[in-house]
Amino acid sequence: WGDTISWSNRDAEVDMDAIWVQVARRRKDRSCCPGFGKRLVRVTIDKLTSSHNGWWDLFSVSGTEGRNSDHYFKKLVLIPQGTKTFDEERCIKVHGWELEGRWDASIQSAEEDLQDLLEEHLTQDGYTKTHAHVGIYMESCFAGKGNSY
Repeated sequence: WGDTISWSNRDAEVDMDAIWVQVARRRKDRSCCPGFGKRLVRVTIDKLTSSHNGWWDLFSVSGTEGRNSDHYFKKLVLIPQGTKTFDEERCIKVHGWELEGRWDASIQSAEEDLQDLLEEHLTQDGYTKTHAHVGIYMESCFAGKGNSY
C-alpha cells in the first residue's frame, strides 16, 4: 500500500483533488463501505495542521439513502480557508454546497472541536446508520507504520 496516501480527483460531485475518508466515532470502528477498501488509516490533527494550521471550512455536498433503506450517506468536504479556487463564495454559488461550519486547527481544543463538528453528521433522522464521507483538501497523508490499523 505504501507509506503515503495522495490526493485524487475521482468524485463527480466534487471537482477537486482530495483525500477521501470515512468518519468513525471510535478507533475500533471498521469501514463498512466496500468502496473505501479494507485499509484503515488514522488522520490525526497533526496531519491536518501540517497541511494547513488555521481555519478550515466544512461543506455539505450531498446526502442520499443507501441501497439498504436504513442507511444514509452524507458527502462533505473540508477545505482550508484561503484556498483560491475553493473559497466560501465559490463553493456555495458555483458548486451549490452548504457551509456546515468552520474549524480552527491551530488552537488547543482543535481535536475536540473537529469531533464536535463532525459528530452532528453521524446521524440522520429516520435512519439506523449514517455514513459520513469527507473529502479533505490536502495533497498527501502519511500512512506508514503506526498509522494504519
